[in-house]
Amino acid sequence: MKHFTKMLFAISMIAFMACTEEEVQPTISDITEIESMAGTPQTESLMMTDHPEGSAQDLSEVMQPLSTTGSFFPTGSYQLTCQNISITLSAKARDINGIYQPNSFDLTHLSTPDLWNDNGVIKAAGGTAPQNGFIPGGSWILSSQDIQVTVNCQAQKIDGTWVNASFDLTNRQTAELWNDDGVLRQAGQQYEVQAYANSASGGQGLYAGSYQIGDVLQFTAATTDTWDLASNGTQALILNADGSNTTTTTLNGQNYKTGAMLGSFDNGASYFFIGTSSQITVNSTADLKLYCSDSNFNDNSGSITLTIQEL
Repeated sequence: MKHFTKMLFAISMIAFMACTEEEVQPTISDITEIESMAGTPQTESLMMTDHPEGSAQDLSEVMQPLSTTGSFFPTGSYQLTCQNISITLSAKARDINGIYQPNSFDLTHLSTPDLWNDNGVIKAAGGTAPQNGFIPGGSWILSSQDIQVTVNCQAQKIDGTWVNASFDLTNRQTAELWNDDGVLRQAGQQYEVQAYANSASGGQGLYAGSYQIGDVLQFTAATTDTWDLASNGTQALILNADGSNTTTTTLNGQNYKTGAMLGSFDNGASYFFIGTSSQITVNSTADLKLYCSDSNFNDNSGSITLTIQEL
């Protein structure tokens, strides 16, 4: 009888430990505002009264860190003004009959970026396959198509209301996001374009990111930021990104202002003018390269910093 009682006690303890050791997934903190929501990030009020539950958030709640464990979260100040943040993988995975089955896989708390295809169902493998940007690694990708990764959340607007927001991470290696009055946007990235190394006449274009059809890009460069296109000559030719108002350079049969900042989505086969301030809508999914417009790169020196903001 004594042995039987001990056995019952041991079984009870094992059951209790199994219940208490059950893994509890962390949740996204309900975080409020300290960034701008119009134009560029700035500091605003830390008290937002129009919370979804109707209760005001005090400073101690605002400054709680985002509770995430996964490796797929883009960085950025958006985390301070967004809640219910999740990362979702959408794809079609081929089953044993050759039919592609739609899948929606939650990457929010996935700490080991390794997936596999279980007869048309994407599952976590628990391995250490390297991820490609925000796309998980693993054998699943060999039998899947229409792959897309998005960050989804509720974003707070200037007036305190909350709206659904999302941002496509599929073709990005990194992302730094901010909340533009309820719209998630990529933070501006800076690129230092060299007059010599990145000359359209003999240098190589400076890689400035991969973009998709429909992306809207805003380019800005300080008018006081200049490069010299005749540093070896008797008279310097100091120009900003707008280039010369009197001379042009012919590149692939087209004339461009000498010294102007140029962009190309086809590796220099054709160019478009960027200057100190411009905006374009991308019409092809491709890499962007940046160039200095010039016909003789040997006497070039200096550089100009260009900021690219996705709108």
